[in-house]
Amino acid sequence: MTVIILIGVVGRMASLAYASVTLYLWLRQVNGQSRTTEIADHLPERVLDRVITVRFNADVRKFLT
Repeated sequence: MTVIILIGVVGRMASLAYASVTLYLWLRQVNGQSRTTEIADHLPERVLDRVITVRFNADVRKFLT
């Protein structure tokens, strides 16, 4: 009995692994996300001349204090 259950579990895992790409693409299509990277057709009319500062913060807050 245990062998039959284990074979069933392995079979379901294999079928989910086989269908995962199709399910992923279907979910992206349902949510309105495209399959490929979007590329602009033309350059913007003007380029903004400004400096953008990006800061990365790696602080960790203690939750149980």
